[in-house]
Amino acid sequence: MTTTETAYQNRHSAPTLPLAGRAKDLVGSMIDSSTSLLAAQSHDIVRFAMGSPADEAVPAHEFRQIAGEILDHASFTYGATEGEPRLLQLLVDYLATTPDPSSLDRLVITTGGMQGLDLACKLFVDPGDLVIVESPTYTNGSATALSYGAQLLEVPVDDDGMQVDQLEALVARTRQTPKAIYTIPTFQNPSGVTMSEERRRELLRLAHTWGSVIIDDDPYGLLRFAGSDIPTFQTLSPGDPLIFSVRTFSKILAPGWRVGWVDADPSLRQLLINGKQAMD
Repeated sequence: MTTTETAYQNRHSAPTLPLAGRAKDLVGSMIDSSTSLLAAQSHDIVRFAMGSPADEAVPAHEFRQIAGEILDHASFTYGATEGEPRLLQLLVDYLATTPDPSSLDRLVITTGGMQGLDLACKLFVDPGDLVIVESPTYTNGSATALSYGAQLLEVPVDDDGMQVDQLEALVARTRQTPKAIYTIPTFQNPSGVTMSEERRRELLRLAHTWGSVIIDDDPYGLLRFAGSDIPTFQTLSPGDPLIFSVRTFSKILAPGWRVGWVDADPSLRQLLINGKQAMD
């Protein structure tokens, strides 16, 4: 190869892309990647890999009827970032029938539960911050924390949920104060266990000791078919600013709608709106 040819090749070779430092921590999701794999199969499949309702459990007929009724007067322009006002009011009305009533100043509609988790980490997690997670946990949740540069501290799970009694010793070894505690307290994914009331109370105590935010991810709590409800963090500590609750319609209506909500301290609402406007 001549000198001229070498110089030409160097000028036209693929450049090194100037990736941000956080790019290496975008680990993706093995759970969601399985969707493409499963879609290529021709036989019936029960999806144990993900919390996805069976197609026959989704009220598609009712959805079609509702869509037909509303399309004539529906608006397809831009809507309010925090959610359509009527949807927010209907959500407040619905939550009034559950153990965790809420109010308009606490709610922001999200693109599924995952956007709620992303907003939580965007608001609270700086690179190097310690974030407590259950082990095992929902990998999309821990991956979101990692994407914001978190250092994860894994805490084992048993039949009563996160082993909260181990937390103080585990945290002491890190020589850091945890910034956030990510938990799926009810019907935990993937273990299926539910955190006991005693442990929930102790986790609240520790969160207040450390000033840590509890990222309360509860997509399954409204799906109880047997047994008694265990008080939620919000029930145990009403109006607590350290509780950041992430909820979704994905499990109780259909995941394809991609509609969820965040229930958080009113002081965070404008920040949530600002953060969401930068995303969608």
